[in-house]
Amino acid sequence: MRRLPIYILIDCSESMVGEPIQALETGLAEMLRILRKDPYALEMAYISIISFAATAKQHVPLTELSQFRLPQLVLGSGTALGGALTLLEQRINSEVVKTTAEKKGDYKPLVFIFTDGEPTDSWQSQAEKFLRNRHLQTVVIGCGPDVNTEVLLRISEFAVVGEQANEETFKTFLKWVSTSVATASQSIDSTGKEAKLSLDKLPVGGGIKIVDENMPKHIPEADKHVFLHCTCQKSKKFYLMKYVKSTGKGYDVTGTFKLDNFETVGGAGVNVSTDLLAKVAPCPYCNNPRVGQCTCGSVLCLPEAPPVKPLRIMITQPCYDNMQIVLDGLKLAYSKYKGKFDCDLFFLNCGSSDMERINANELNRFVKDGGILYASDLAYPNIEQAFPGLMTFKGSSYIGHVKANVEDKELQEVVGNTVNIFFDLVPWTVNTISCGQVILRASQSPIMVVCPYGKGKVFYTTFHNHKQTDKKEKALLELLLLKQLGASRGASLSQISGELKINLADYQKTFGTQNAAINTASGNGGPGTKAVCPWCGKESTYTAGTSIGAGAG
Repeated sequence: MRRLPIYILIDCSESMVGEPIQALETGLAEMLRILRKDPYALEMAYISIISFAATAKQHVPLTELSQFRLPQLVLGSGTALGGALTLLEQRINSEVVKTTAEKKGDYKPLVFIFTDGEPTDSWQSQAEKFLRNRHLQTVVIGCGPDVNTEVLLRISEFAVVGEQANEETFKTFLKWVSTSVATASQSIDSTGKEAKLSLDKLPVGGGIKIVDENMPKHIPEADKHVFLHCTCQKSKKFYLMKYVKSTGKGYDVTGTFKLDNFETVGGAGVNVSTDLLAKVAPCPYCNNPRVGQCTCGSVLCLPEAPPVKPLRIMITQPCYDNMQIVLDGLKLAYSKYKGKFDCDLFFLNCGSSDMERINANELNRFVKDGGILYASDLAYPNIEQAFPGLMTFKGSSYIGHVKANVEDKELQEVVGNTVNIFFDLVPWTVNTISCGQVILRASQSPIMVVCPYGKGKVFYTTFHNHKQTDKKEKALLELLLLKQLGASRGASLSQISGELKINLADYQKTFGTQNAAINTASGNGGPGTKAVCPWCGKESTYTAGTSIGAGAG
């Protein structure tokens, strides 16, 4: 018995998530039900299913209609149309019996391709070859309002498009497919000639149109959809979060979708600033309201951040140093020193007139109880008096620009391995530390350090912002200030930046370090949420940040 091969290619890209893929599966089941009622189709039709997303895969080899069972379709990132056409050619060469001098082979295969028409692989040459193949009868069916009609006509001379990828549209499409197959089967049985689809019987209405050269071309907007590939932190189950580009700036979330399986390719997707994502939909498994990205690249749901305690900042009178300028630049509130340390973070400006009236014992108690002290250059006597033996100081002859090595790891992620510091006066104070950590070092000498003391910390720099007018130098001062703010919270640089809604990516652009990875999270700022990544097992603290990995559709 000569067979009528039917190959159905299904676009399983993430843009089909939700109603489109469910409607297509429902329509396919209805198509099979109709075909099995037709004795001619039941006797002659053999069906194969090929899906394509990140890669192309044949789920069911050419199988007679009575034995055919619909496979479970797996969505994935990407639209490997070129891979699907290549695989189809390979399977036809392997599965379809060719006519020889001794016997007649199978009838001309019927091919139906369901796609959103936006390939992500190299497909053009394979499509051109496919279009010239007269041994196939092919119909391309465009799914949804964002179909690239130009692509459809480069695959087949006959293409149709449905304005909506919903159940009604797919039901109409597949009812037409089943009727066409049944008609072709009956025609074969009565004439013994090649099957020919009744393309002129395409149903009218329902938003279904024939694509031809007279139809206005539709090329969808680039990056109209963004998909976050997420994992529930509690259940470790996978889900997609879908966004659509809004009429203004950014993207609006349209929903989340539970998926048992999802196929992706390493490195697939784009980076999108969390500032462009209007909001985050709750996790469909545990209802966590936020998401964050681990340094391994995985996106996971996060619980609500704990409430934020306002930072209390106090500064002394300015002189050679004026941290008020840096605080104003970051729009941070502060109060002036009036004899008491009623704050979380205390800035002791170099040469300040307040230096002489600071009580060493009270300053010691402030830090010991958890306060953060920042002092610069000529404020070193206050450190010597309040914290004997913590640091030692001497004069120096630094002048001009000095290249400093960045020894703090999280600061390196933002500014790189070296920075320039401008010393405009001599002598500058140089310190050595008996405990603590060097943040910046120049000519083997530490020029910025942090020393833990009791429950608090003491920061000291040999330089200040008297002449730091360069864009990078200003950015560095702000980052160093953020380090101190983070110390008062017990938070990292990225965490405190997220809390204050400061985008570290902007600083990375200034220093040319955009490729560095920073832990980030979407949602409102907060002191940070700890979570364990379901993929790599790393525990991190997340807060509102810079960018997040996403798939683009």
